[in-house]
Amino acid sequence: MSIMSIELLRKGKKKQLAYKKEITLKELLNTQKINTETVLVKLNGTIATLDEKIKDQDKLEILDIISGG
Repeated sequence: MSIMSIELLRKGKKKQLAYKKEITLKELLNTQKINTETVLVKLNGTIATLDEKIKDQDKLEILDIISGG
């Protein structure tokens, strides 16, 4: 299997990631040490669920959820 290249955008900073195998959004967030309960993920411009598989050349945007009480 070839290496997948994924673009990750968070807090205005872009990062290129490479993975050897197909992974889910949840697995990617875990490898990047991002808490899945405090973010929303846009996959190619659309809000995505954590069990969606990531494909080569996908663009991810991580949006931090702000809560208050």
